[in-house]
Amino acid sequence: MPLPTTHSVNAALLVCQILGSRRLTQPERRTAYGTIPLGGIYRHQDLEDAERWLLEAGFAAHVGAYLVLQESVAHLATADPATASRLLLLGLLDSQRPSWMRLTQDSELAWEMVPISDMRSIEGVFPDPATREAALLHLARKFDDELNREIGAMGEQAVLQACEQTLVASGRADLVADVVQVSAVSDELGYDIVSPNLAGGLVRIEVKTSASRRTGFFLSRNEADTALQDQGWALVLCCAKIDGSVEIAGWCGGDVLGPMLPTDAGGRWVTARVSLPDSAINPGLPL
Repeated sequence: MPLPTTHSVNAALLVCQILGSRRLTQPERRTAYGTIPLGGIYRHQDLEDAERWLLEAGFAAHVGAYLVLQESVAHLATADPATASRLLLLGLLDSQRPSWMRLTQDSELAWEMVPISDMRSIEGVFPDPATREAALLHLARKFDDELNREIGAMGEQAVLQACEQTLVASGRADLVADVVQVSAVSDELGYDIVSPNLAGGLVRIEVKTSASRRTGFFLSRNEADTALQDQGWALVLCCAKIDGSVEIAGWCGGDVLGPMLPTDAGGRWVTARVSLPDSAINPGLPL
């Protein structure tokens, strides 16, 4: 759904100011709209249209015969108009999650991907370029963090199930109960899954999942230290597909990562981006 125009955002803000925390029926709202000066800027139809997109965005709801604003929006009635319109538009972007609000590999917004009509709406509400970029970048980072958590959980579940299936297919169904997703309890161990392998040992698996087949990923200092110190540690790379499925791209041991990690010459590093060459990745699972 395209973003509403700046005029529509301001009309919706006017509706919020009229309603506030009140519950009004349709006739009561029409009466209220007729008693306020619109200065020739807004028509009553503009306010009715604004009601519709407030409903579609989840900012308002029908409770019986009444239209009620969500609490998060009702407080906008007392905010200054410029701030309120910005919050309203950011709230709409938060609810819609448009596809263009994704960070690039350089952690920036790809402004060229924003539809012209959406860009006009954004510029109308955020006329200052620096404020506009800061606000949208903050929101995009929030989306990115949430998406990473979601696909990370999908990847861990896929690897967990694949480990179980591999053991069953190899005639070791008796070991399936020993496959454990330790990240469900703590993410401080430096790995996500513990699984028996077919040689009689245990493999501690760190799962990294991305929305593409790129072999770049972020590694925490704790994960890296564990990888270098634990011979039973392995990294499994996954790709989350658009249809919701997950493909296991392959794995590598911790010894492969050492030469690719940064040094502490400029201070102790905490998180590093690592890119593996395809030649370093083994097919399947480290079982």
